Amino acid sequence: MAVAAQHGAEMRGYLRYGIQWESPVSSQVAVGDLGRAALDCTTIGTPITINSPNPWYDPNGYGSTFVSVDYSRLRYNASNSRRPVFWDGNNDGSYTTITYPANPQCVTPDTNLDGILSTSEDRPLTSYAYNAFGRIVYSRQAAQALLNNGVFTLSNWPSNIATPLETNEFWTLREAVTMYQTATANIPDYEGMSLAGYEDHIQYAPEKPHIHQAFDGWNNQGRWIKINPSPSYVHEEESATTSRTDLPENEPNIAPDFNNRISYTYPDDLENIYWAAAVHEMADRARPVNNDTSAPSVRIISPNGGQIIKRGRNITIRWEAADNVGINVQEIEISADGGQTYSSVVNNLTNTTTSYVWNVPVTATIGKTYLIRIKASDSAGNVGSDTSDGYIAVW
Repeated sequence: MAVAAQHGAEMRGYLRYGIQWESPVSSQVAVGDLGRAALDCTTIGTPITINSPNPWYDPNGYGSTFVSVDYSRLRYNASNSRRPVFWDGNNDGSYTTITYPANPQCVTPDTNLDGILSTSEDRPLTSYAYNAFGRIVYSRQAAQALLNNGVFTLSNWPSNIATPLETNEFWTLREAVTMYQTATANIPDYEGMSLAGYEDHIQYAPEKPHIHQAFDGWNNQGRWIKINPSPSYVHEEESATTSRTDLPENEPNIAPDFNNRISYTYPDDLENIYWAAAVHEMADRARPVNNDTSAPSVRIISPNGGQIIKRGRNITIRWEAADNVGINVQEIEISADGGQTYSSVVNNLTNTTTSYVWNVPVTATIGKTYLIRIKASDSAGNVGSDTSDGYIAVW
């Protein structure tokens, strides 16, 4: 989405669809404000997490660009370099943990060991480590809450934590929820699919607000969006799935019941198959572009015949071209035999190019006449061209 928002106008005719897999479309999801809480261990190994939703998250406060999280209990303890910012559930000013019985080299904030973090227990606030800043970066909402709630002031802001201004600059280039409108405006036929498995790898809110936000991002712009490919494409990838009854059939542009994730998510054991099936379904959706039978229109502006050009000199060839869907590539050719054959001057010109400086070869024969032809191709392979109305003579 970031590429389409920043450079979509240049990619028009090339980028047809996007597939998002558990896409952390908002900063709150990307840094794990809704994720599992990881235990801190002195040994390196498979991370141990508390598979419990964030108790400070309110699923009823969903928004298409944010979710409702209570950051009022965020606290800062500079002495804890691993967890400097955290939700202080027990309100003692420090990140409170106990030894984890199953692995004594780890500590857990789940002080009653019931497997669930409550608002009376602490919870870590996770971040991105962004080396270009030399700082860690929290979500937009968390950074702003640290300022609004007086945890920091701008004058005493820790040097290793991105300020709200720096945080916003960071996420402006990365947060897809703010990019759908621009991206789809840049690419008029841009469409999307969002892949959603039953279990997520980062966030742990069962309502899957990140999938909801991705769906809304496309749908609110009037674009085709679907959550997960159709079972028929899954069957094509793996014939053994034809007997399964747990494969969702979601309709495009119709929101599922996000509170009932089993109704619209794919089974976790089919993840790789669903990735491939998604690509094939979207490729099939893009293929109707190939049914386009209208060739681009091209008109040479200059030189268009009757001109005399000198060997070794530069001339600027100008033209205009248009297509009902979009031009893909363009090419300039010349003919020295009255149009019977042509040779290429330059090919693979971009769809926005309308002029080209041509250096007339010093080896061109004096008195020879040439025709110029410009060709434009669309993504369906249709080719339109225009030939100069008269001959251009070399002197």
